[in-house]
Amino acid sequence: MHKSLAIALVTACALSFACSKRSELVGTWKEPNTSSGPFESVVAIALTSNQNTRRIAEDEFVRRLPKNTTGYSSYKLLSKEEEEDVDKLVARLQAEGIHAAAVMRLVEENNSVQHDPGSFNQQFYTLNSYYSGAFAASLDPGYLVTEIAVRVETAFYDVDKPELVWTGYSQTLNPKSVQVVIDDVARLVVQELTREKFVR
Repeated sequence: MHKSLAIALVTACALSFACSKRSELVGTWKEPNTSSGPFESVVAIALTSNQNTRRIAEDEFVRRLPKNTTGYSSYKLLSKEEEEDVDKLVARLQAEGIHAAAVMRLVEENNSVQHDPGSFNQQFYTLNSYYSGAFAASLDPGYLVTEIAVRVETAFYDVDKPELVWTGYSQTLNPKSVQVVIDDVARLVVQELTREKFVR
């Protein structure tokens, strides 16, 4: 989630007659043989070059964790060197006693133009049938609507092993702001991690 995403979100909402929040998990995967969890501590890591977005995303994820799980925002914990070297990152998390990591990243922001044809959709085999319907439809013309779909991947790792134990893909259609995407991703992912008993 970066500057182009913010611009795209504003543009989409300005062009769309129906800009609204619609979010869901469109796909999840769980390691079938895992015995990991529930985890007592989780670090949130948002992979984005926009540091403000990173801080907001990590803090929101931590805020939504259930009360028996201690959350950490990576921007408060990791040095730049540790962020750039996964071995040092894992070593730091293990040294801090953090047992799980939720890594979030934007995987797609897709813009598409949808056509709403309005009220006129009849056949027009004769001039009379076409003209009368088309004339009425001219009072209710179709229009083009720009739709944006934002997809975010969240990978959940057991830091002690370390291995991937769960992955989820969320999709938000026509969000009104980057904050909407962040809020929805955190809510959906934490709900699913709680349901899967990775956090409690």
